Order: sequence, then structure tokens, then C-alpha cells
Amino acid sequence: MVSNSVDRAVKVVRDPAGDVIVTGNTDDSMNPNGSLTIKYSGANGSVIWQNRRSDGAVAGSLAVDGSGNAVVTGYSSSGSYTAKYASADGGLLWEKRYPGDGASSLALGPNGMVAVAGTSSGEYATVIYRETLPPVSVALVPNGVRLRFTGVPGESYVIERSLNVTGPWSTLATPTAPIGGDIEYIDTHGPVDTAYYRTVQP
Repeated sequence: MVSNSVDRAVKVVRDPAGDVIVTGNTDDSMNPNGSLTIKYSGANGSVIWQNRRSDGAVAGSLAVDGSGNAVVTGYSSSGSYTAKYASADGGLLWEKRYPGDGASSLALGPNGMVAVAGTSSGEYATVIYRETLPPVSVALVPNGVRLRFTGVPGESYVIERSLNVTGPWSTLATPTAPIGGDIEYIDTHGPVDTAYYRTVQP
């Protein structure tokens, strides 16, 4: 970020790998009237990636999920926004919008929950987003139960099993989706009459 009188860092966090992510606002020739999110190497301070918005965006807050992906909230000329950027390269994983004019803070919860607070039409507003978890394909195979689902590359998931639909749930595995996104897991924990499976995010 080029230093001048209108550049301002809003939030800085460390990700699980020890790298540093900063989001803030800037107004220079490269990014007039916009926001900027940068990831720096925790080892030597080099820039790993940067993501610029030039739509009149104003960054409000930043958080990092268990996989190291950055979630940024703020507002722009077209309303409040919340966006998730991939840990590896800063690519946009998803973006949500609502007609607010002052998203200023956020918090991450279990199972992909993102809570955003700010203002809308002069009133206090809180918006809850839930990331869509992938459906799981279940099939019996000779050595157990095969589970297949497609996740977002680089995202981590928790595969859980329960003998009752209401739980309690036990963790079977915590895979990270590969480049193609396809995840397969075989449950070899022994035969049962009925079992339930689900995926959640840490």
C-alpha cells in the first residue's frame, strides 16, 4: 500500500500458517477510491497476494477462517459486501451483498457461519450468512461405507458420523479439498444398522 494521507489500514490478522493479512482503504493512481487486502509472508514480509477493489469500496473488517482464507466486509457504491478470498492466491471464493451502507465488523462461527454487523438505512443491522456445505454421496463398499463430496479447493472439511440423526457426532476425518475439489473417504469403523453422516467446516 502506498503511504499518503488517505491510505489507512483497518484490520490486521495472522493466519494459521503465521502469515499476515491486512485490509484497508487507499486512494492512489493504482487504486482510486477503493480498498486493498494484502497477504504478507510471515517469514520475510514479502507480498504473497493482493486484492484491490476500485468500486468506491471501504473496508470495514477482516477475519481468517481455519483454512487461512480471508473474509472481508465493507461497503461500496452498490451496498455492503462480504467477500471470501482464497488463502493460496487471494482469488474470490464467494461474495455476498445486502443493501446496507456501513458494514463495519464481522465474526466467524461454526459450520461456515459469517456474522456481519453495520448499518442499513440509518438503522443498526446484523446479517448472518452460512456457507453452503457440499452434499455427501454415501455408498456401501466391501470394506465399509464410501463417502464422496466436492469441496472448494484448499478448503478444509470435517466428516462426522452419528448413530442418531440428532447426534452426538464423532469426527472421522478432516480432509482438505485438492485442486479438483473431489474428496473421498471410506468409513471402516465397523457395521452398524443405521448411521448418519455430515460435513462441517472448522
